[in-house]
Amino acid sequence: MKILDEQFRSATLIQRQAGGAKVCFYYPKKYKGLLFDNRDIVSHVASVIVAPQSNKEKKMRAKLFLVRGRFFSIEFPKRPEAYMQKRGIDINKDELRVITVESYIKT
Repeated sequence: MKILDEQFRSATLIQRQAGGAKVCFYYPKKYKGLLFDNRDIVSHVASVIVAPQSNKEKKMRAKLFLVRGRFFSIEFPKRPEAYMQKRGIDINKDELRVITVESYIKT
């Protein structure tokens, strides 16, 4: 988590695209901070399942991507806002939590 925490603090732009279905993180051009070992150009490194605290049955999957050792994006198959509204989840009252992580990289 140390690497991810540092990268989140270093992000200079966080951009939501496709109605929030994709969130991208951008860093300074001369970023000298910690990097993940995976330095591929683009790599799908994990999938997570998130759900509201009050009802873990109302889950949603997201994919996590790295670009050259930096956390780059989290991508949902559908717009999270529309998904939550359709399932009666009030994001202002019920925080989403990660309930499962499927890692696709060797540790």
